[in-house]
Amino acid sequence: MAKRSNRSSLLILLPLVVGILVTPVALRMASILALSGVDALTMLYPWVEVAKNPALGAAVDASFSVGQWVMYLQFPFYGLVMSWLWRTRGFVTAFTAVVFIHIGGIGFCYLLGYLHNSTPTKIF
Repeated sequence: MAKRSNRSSLLILLPLVVGILVTPVALRMASILALSGVDALTMLYPWVEVAKNPALGAAVDASFSVGQWVMYLQFPFYGLVMSWLWRTRGFVTAFTAVVFIHIGGIGFCYLLGYLHNSTPTKIF
């Protein structure tokens, strides 16, 4: 019975390992998608675009530094969240939550872009 428990705990860590292994592939895809424009890159790395968005008012150097960290940590974070939720709620809930986090990042990025472009400019 202990072997089965050990196997299941290793299986739950699988999303974290996959998130770590996917990161170099995603970085390569980002270099290719950068040629397609910002929207294509936003679909892959929405949280990087959120971190670099000027609507948040962060300094440019700080936002690019945070964006680099987010680029490397996004998919391992997804794997960590999925591993944690898989243990407590099940695989389908964990996968759905990670998909909603990613789609939420895309929506938040577009919302910040809209808010940044719709701010009134000073006349004087």
